[in-house]
Amino acid sequence: MTNEEWLALAATACNHAGAEYEKIEIVATWEQQYCANAVYCLDNERYLKIFGPTSERQFHFERAALQKLAEQNEIPAPRIITANERTGSRPYLIMTGVPGSTAENVWDDLPRSNQLAIARELGTITAAIHRLPYDDFAAVEQAFGGRSEHIRAYQPRLTELVKRTESLSTQYRDDMIRFLQIEAQEHLEELTHLTHSELAHNHIYLAKEDRGAKSWTVSGFIDWADAMLGPPEWDVTFLWFWTFSRDQEAMRECLQTLYTDGRPPERFARRCLAAILHTHSGPGLWMEFIDQGGGRSISIERELTDYLFPQELFGPPD
Repeated sequence: MTNEEWLALAATACNHAGAEYEKIEIVATWEQQYCANAVYCLDNERYLKIFGPTSERQFHFERAALQKLAEQNEIPAPRIITANERTGSRPYLIMTGVPGSTAENVWDDLPRSNQLAIARELGTITAAIHRLPYDDFAAVEQAFGGRSEHIRAYQPRLTELVKRTESLSTQYRDDMIRFLQIEAQEHLEELTHLTHSELAHNHIYLAKEDRGAKSWTVSGFIDWADAMLGPPEWDVTFLWFWTFSRDQEAMRECLQTLYTDGRPPERFARRCLAAILHTHSGPGLWMEFIDQGGGRSISIERELTDYLFPQELFGPPD
């Protein structure tokens, strides 16, 4: 589609919603890589998201998540202005924006003390997400799919990649596939919480409380379309890899507030491994491990766990 066609699609949705606008700016479209929906900025204050051809579940879950988040004050997020499941066309949401800039854009320029304070704040907010009641979300997943479908989508991809890793012995490949199909799946199905499932730095907004403030704080989490019920380690691993970029000191501060009693679940590192392998990051991390010479210890699962999730932070690898 051309830009004119994308803008016409947005204008049609706005007119359908009775939403006035002076200018529509294209932020993303579902023709772009890693984007399943079209996102627009309306007058710098409101955002329109039109859900793509494969995003029916995303619409229903993001709408349910934002409706639930509007009932509380612990988790900063956009607020729904209009949500509509259009018959014969694409569903859409119009929502408020979040002040500030993404962590992706400002993190590296922050003083170290401010980074660590934000890490603690992220742990506190993530814990609040995991405490939310999830009965409403269970009903959405029953109708439109959720964790089980997610596992079925991601597990075969990595299984096939492991099979093609010729630098490993047949035994190591079989051990890794067994972990994915049995132990990892058991971990993913054992604990159920609401998870954002994409807590990367481009989905976390930071802002100063006022113009004269020196420190930045978390102003909101955006893009709840991929949220689902599942293990809290989905959020932990995204923070570790894609917000903190494996910054151990920042992750330690985050974990201290995420688990206020200082006690993550048993076999925490293995749970984290099970979670990250069942995401779009899994194949890349697997290839990184292999490229670094992985697959030389007695247990490949233990070696991979220890490589991705250091013991000093995540505990023993088994």
